[in-house]
Amino acid sequence: MRRTASKKTRGIFGKLLLASALAGSLHASVAQADFIALDSTRGIGNQAWTGPLGMDFNVVTTIKVTQVGAFDSGQDGFVNAITVGIFNRDTQTLVPLSSYTLTSADTLLGQSRYGDINDVILNVGRYSIVAQGFGSADLNGNTGGGSGGPTIDTGGGAISFVGGARYSGVGAFTYPTIIDGGPSNRYDAGTFQFSVVPEPTSAALVGIALGVLGMSRRRRKS
Repeated sequence: MRRTASKKTRGIFGKLLLASALAGSLHASVAQADFIALDSTRGIGNQAWTGPLGMDFNVVTTIKVTQVGAFDSGQDGFVNAITVGIFNRDTQTLVPLSSYTLTSADTLLGQSRYGDINDVILNVGRYSIVAQGFGSADLNGNTGGGSGGPTIDTGGGAISFVGGARYSGVGAFTYPTIIDGGPSNRYDAGTFQFSVVPEPTSAALVGIALGVLGMSRRRRKS
């Protein structure tokens, strides 16, 4: 009888350890704040470009974009509205629901203002963050003017900025097709906030963890 009770105890204890480890793994995969993809290091812009400005990035691990933003020169609000969105580089088309037109009423965080969008899932692929609406009243930033570009947060390697930035002379919110001389974070223009989407196995793990805990509790009651 003592041997049987010992086996049950060891079994329950082992399942509890497994459940704890699985739950901890899931918690680590989902409990993280949004990352800011591009964060300006300047306070005042140095260029009055009226056409669209884009910076290319690749998604390595699926992400969820929660906000898009635009550089606010002087952090004193926009004179003109600035539109920001994410384009698929392969199709040169706007990712549905990813665009937002920013005004001075939107939230200032650092040197950029951000607007909430419906959460957009970006799967592994090639994209560009594009902003248009800058000009003499709302300067953008450009490393070609002799100063550094925005810092990059890859979300632990979930995204990577690549190639040279891109622009177009057309004063409208369209996909810019002219490649600039780089670097990949050349402009203080558009940016976005994102979080990393957990792998599907993480959801399965929490189901297993909860199931194991439920069985253990039922056994203890009986």
